[in-house]
Amino acid sequence: MTMTRSETTILVCCHKPAEIPDNEILLPIHCGKDLSDAELGMTGDNTGDNISVKNPNYCELTALYWAWKNLTGVRYIGLYHYRRYFLFNFWKEQKRLFHRNVSINVPDWSHNNLSETAVKKILDRYDIILAKPQRFPISLARQYISCHRAMDLEVTRDAIYNLSPEYLCSYDHIMTETGKLSECNMFITKWDIFNDYCKWLFSIMSYIEQHLAISEAPYQKRVFGFIAERLLNVYCYHHNLKVKYKYICFINH
Repeated sequence: MTMTRSETTILVCCHKPAEIPDNEILLPIHCGKDLSDAELGMTGDNTGDNISVKNPNYCELTALYWAWKNLTGVRYIGLYHYRRYFLFNFWKEQKRLFHRNVSINVPDWSHNNLSETAVKKILDRYDIILAKPQRFPISLARQYISCHRAMDLEVTRDAIYNLSPEYLCSYDHIMTETGKLSECNMFITKWDIFNDYCKWLFSIMSYIEQHLAISEAPYQKRVFGFIAERLLNVYCYHHNLKVKYKYICFINH
């Protein structure tokens, strides 16, 4: 099963009913549909080649995998969450400089200035759009361990060492020498970069899945989503991608 889309497509990951802004480049997708009886009236991540059943551990990565394997005709691809979108409005960006969060009501979405033209204009000059980094007073490794399990990082590093040793220095730099993280696995980029990233990411995820005892704790079992947040930053650093950072805004539901 393949789906032909317009040149610019941004996935909006949903797991429950949500009002999605009316915008032709947004593609709502029901994450974890294979495990859900809910009918959200949108594309499920359980069609075609998919890993929908892994959603409790992979989070939004099941939508990412689905897009990678099933979308055609796409030149620019991105990922949002049903509550989190990149902020494209200049004046709201200025407001965001002075306030931690900016919220937008769905009826006001048109003021966010998201369009295919706006995306293309940025990606003509940059390789990828990421979330404005969260800055921590400690390394990303220490920050991760303070919230999750140290063994997650141990197995992740083993995966990189065994599968992609050329990434090891980049991984160590991001995890131990910086305290900056573009969060939420959110991005917009060119398809060729996306394709290369997914090949690398899901090979690492497969290794981790085979070698890590996954926690049964409701929060900690989302381990692959947490690790991927860090690996997206590693990938961009390793390839010296030119990044345009955008603030995240929150949609009021």
